[in-house]
Amino acid sequence: MPGPAEYPKLAENAFNRRDLAALARLWAPDFHYRAPGGEETSTREAAVAREQALFDAFPDIRADLSRHLACGDALVIEGIMSGTHDGPLRLRDVRIAPTHRPMRTRFVGVFSFEAGLVRRERVYYDRLELLQQLGLAGA
Repeated sequence: MPGPAEYPKLAENAFNRRDLAALARLWAPDFHYRAPGGEETSTREAAVAREQALFDAFPDIRADLSRHLACGDALVIEGIMSGTHDGPLRLRDVRIAPTHRPMRTRFVGVFSFEAGLVRRERVYYDRLELLQQLGLAGA
């Protein structure tokens, strides 16, 4: 099983190919994900649904993982997510109609692994910046 050092390239390739099965194989069954705004999931299946919703909202979305640091069973990744908002976007309980605007946002992900699979992921990004790029918040 791949570990922290191999994860960034495997995840980037699977994400950019929209290969949800490959992504799911990297996550533990009780994979816990948390992001700004209180977005949280606690199963592999919920994470797959979240990723599919992201692909639906941004059909051309791409992740470019520029740097990472792996240490033991921990990993930190820095990257850029970019795409065009051409489908409905769900941020927690809010559904946002397509704005057809591009977005490009930096993010950091902090991961913990167990038995070669990602058990926890915490993502940090500037949610206000994302909303501003989509024309949904003032400067």
